[in-house]
Amino acid sequence: EWVLGAFLRGQKLGPTRRSNPSLLAGLEERRITLLQKMQRVPDSVASMVDLGYTLLLAGKRKEAASFFTRAQTLGGAHGHLSLEFRACTGLGQVASMSGRHEEAVQQLRYALAGTSLVQHDAPPASPEEGLARGREADYQVQLLQLFADALLATDRFDELAPLVARYLHLGEAQSRRRGRLSFAM
Repeated sequence: EWVLGAFLRGQKLGPTRRSNPSLLAGLEERRITLLQKMQRVPDSVASMVDLGYTLLLAGKRKEAASFFTRAQTLGGAHGHLSLEFRACTGLGQVASMSGRHEEAVQQLRYALAGTSLVQHDAPPASPEEGLARGREADYQVQLLQLFADALLATDRFDELAPLVARYLHLGEAQSRRRGRLSFAM
């Protein structure tokens, strides 16, 4: 019972140098099934996104896209928008890696519109909140980089200027949070 509990709590099964992506994918698929049976939709959708990235890193774009699509649909249907946007980011990456840059721009634009630049004037109330803020900022920087690459691939240079200011703002905030004094391009 405690093993099942640890399994369902979501130990990240992401790929490492020594891991077998097929084995990880199989374990994560079982976890998704169990979470759905337990009606734990947010955990199930998060696992679908994680599995999509595991498959994407293993070079299995079609399978990754399938899990990102399921996560996008289920996350949106149940109001878990942050998970829906992360699934869109994955779909944008798959499209970009497959040379479908227009599709990548659409998916990444949707994901970017869903991210918020929340200004936190007060320090985090807990260490967990501080970590969550850091993960969100890291995700936003990654998303901005992916979107800028997709815009460049489609010759949309005019749309890049607003992104640069947002990217610099996030990069500067990350540098301060990580103890670096300045952020330079």
